[in-house]
Amino acid sequence: MSYNSNRLAGLHIYSILLEHTGDKEHRLTHKQIAYYLKRDYGIELERKSISIYLKELEACEELNVETTPKGSCAYGRLDDSELRVLIDSVLSSKFIDKKRSLELIQ
Repeated sequence: MSYNSNRLAGLHIYSILLEHTGDKEHRLTHKQIAYYLKRDYGIELERKSISIYLKELEACEELNVETTPKGSCAYGRLDDSELRVLIDSVLSSKFIDKKRSLELIQ
């Protein structure tokens, strides 16, 4: 594992949680996280290292990461219907021009 990969492992773990969880009902175990790290990023970490990264992610409350004995998850993202309402609001706003609206939606 390269030095840069190790430094980015926490971000990769967060990315994995966002992709494979989304609410508190769907969680990943340390073993599953290790599998996705190796498969997607070529990073091999021990469970203890994964625990350390998860604790760091949990400490940042804005990320909405939670770890329990059942596993870890990232939750609180917008579902499709909420996202559509926001997009419609941006598009129908009289105060945001069309070019800026499209930039915000991207």
